[in-house]
Amino acid sequence: MNRSILTFLLGLSLIFNVFFIIGAMTWRPSEKETEARIIKDVVDRLELDDRQADAFRYLRKADQEETGLIREQLTVNHDTMMQILASEAPDIDRLRKLANEDFELRSELHKVRMENHLGLVKLLTPRQRQRLAEQITHGRPPRRASREPRTFSEEVIMRFDVNGDGELDKTERREAHKFAKQQHRARRERARQLQQRFDLDKNGRLDLEEENAMRLYLLENGPGNLSRTPPAQ
Repeated sequence: MNRSILTFLLGLSLIFNVFFIIGAMTWRPSEKETEARIIKDVVDRLELDDRQADAFRYLRKADQEETGLIREQLTVNHDTMMQILASEAPDIDRLRKLANEDFELRSELHKVRMENHLGLVKLLTPRQRQRLAEQITHGRPPRRASREPRTFSEEVIMRFDVNGDGELDKTERREAHKFAKQQHRARRERARQLQQRFDLDKNGRLDLEEENAMRLYLLENGPGNLSRTPPAQ
């Protein structure tokens, strides 16, 4: 990967921090108004049409679910490490294990975010990608002064709350995280198959015509079907 592509991807990650990270672990009914404002900001800035806006909502929710589980585990690990450090006899081996797990989780978080960022890019027209590039050149969005408390979405709790106490314990959280990783791998594989399907000349990349065909297919099939592979051409 050459330097220009790396620079673009880094910039893409920065600008999408506004869209995907703000509220990423705060999917609660009391914050629907904030969520609507975030989506409206993206729709307005990139001038998304109705189908693209629906697709963005779908991708954003998927991103919140996937990154939310990872972020929750990072928070749990951080709290555990602080407790160990504050103890009279810190368990160094345990700290080392948690630090290694922290690194792996952050690496996974970066990959999930990038996949979701690129998922939206696939749906943009050349003009909209130009607008995105213009947003990137404006620099990194300002960080919030403080973070909102993080919690799991109601859907995740309902699915993995085996004991029915309304929260996810360590075992339930681990199962939720495992499921999220499986979902992410499956989506990546479907995305790979999708690109192969539209790569008609089999040169390993999509030209403008192939790219437009894939973009139209994704939009015409609706946000709920974005991850499905198309029928044989």
